[in-house]
Amino acid sequence: MKRLIAAMLLVAVPAAAHAQMFTFKNTSKMEGNLIVPAPMAGGKPSGAAVFTITSEATFADGKKVTTTGECGQWVLPPGDAFGSNTVCKFNDASGAELYIARTTCENPGPASDCWGKLIGTGGAYKGRTGAYTFHNAPTSVGTGFWTD
Repeated sequence: MKRLIAAMLLVAVPAAAHAQMFTFKNTSKMEGNLIVPAPMAGGKPSGAAVFTITSEATFADGKKVTTTGECGQWVLPPGDAFGSNTVCKFNDASGAELYIARTTCENPGPASDCWGKLIGTGGAYKGRTGAYTFHNAPTSVGTGFWTD
């Protein structure tokens, strides 16, 4: 799996040559979930969760941006190569929508590697796309980029 992520990043580097690079730290808070245990030992559970998130990004030029969001996450079906999908909507301090993040994580859940796509919907991000990768944890740290 780590080779797949590394290969994806290598392919993305030429496309990101004129991109706005950043590092980030996400802190999430579980708001609710519904998990159905796996039907057999060693099987995959079913379920979904809703959580809030705060993302603190630092761009290559030193600029810092804090956004907050609401997210929905669901466990992928048994036999799927990956563990979960997540979608988040992020806003600025005024509440204006800025971007949507779609994430996929490998199996199993809480300490897995994740990657995703950014879709700009407002403000300076409108019409832009990007990508990111991080190690999943209650406070996760990662890297990403926005295209020009």
